[in-house]
Amino acid sequence: AGPTGGRARLTLLRRPDAGGRAGVGVAAAVTPGHLPALCRGGRSEGGREGARPRRWIAMWVDSHCHLDFPDFADELDAVVARAEAAGVTTLLTISTHLSRIERVIAIAERFANVFCTVGIHPHDVAKAGEDTLDALKQLVLTHKKIVAYGEIGLDYFRNISRQEIQVEMFGQQLDLVKELNLPVVIHDREAHRQSLDMIQASGVRRGVFHCFSGDYDMARKCIDLGFYISIPG
Repeated sequence: AGPTGGRARLTLLRRPDAGGRAGVGVAAAVTPGHLPALCRGGRSEGGREGARPRRWIAMWVDSHCHLDFPDFADELDAVVARAEAAGVTTLLTISTHLSRIERVIAIAERFANVFCTVGIHPHDVAKAGEDTLDALKQLVLTHKKIVAYGEIGLDYFRNISRQEIQVEMFGQQLDLVKELNLPVVIHDREAHRQSLDMIQASGVRRGVFHCFSGDYDMARKCIDLGFYISIPG
């Protein structure tokens, strides 16, 4: 179990090698427009002009946690402190319920090393109103601690929301992701082909397939599209 409870979802960040290839983990995704929490380095050692670039320090990032869940309400400070003590220097808390988005943002703004996402989970899409996407867009434009969009996608395993509503809202949110130029956190259960087809058609090319459950061929297609995959424990 990780410091935030449940199984840890951790990524090791390393500096690209001399040939320009990305190291292990999310190094290739660390750009000013991606996850600001991960942008380290960039200055020369000691500030001397012409000096060798400072090496990035290896660190652990929990790229998918839910600090707004009631499980952590009474010990949130301790949860974040335990993560830091274990070497988890950055946490990304993911939005899953429209009713708790404000709490997700408040948690991210409370802790310097916590960032967050917003989005409409496939279980929640029937609760979205006509102005929900506009409201989420305004949140992204207003709060700097929102660094990605999600989790969004299709869930044909539980089918809590009708599939046609899931598909409609997923498409609309992918359009918004493209407009906002954010990485996206994808939730895909028993809807692999349709999820991939919709992402490919959308032009979105940055993000992660959370809790990946596809096969090798699908993993290869996700990576070729520019996505990372999260392997569940």
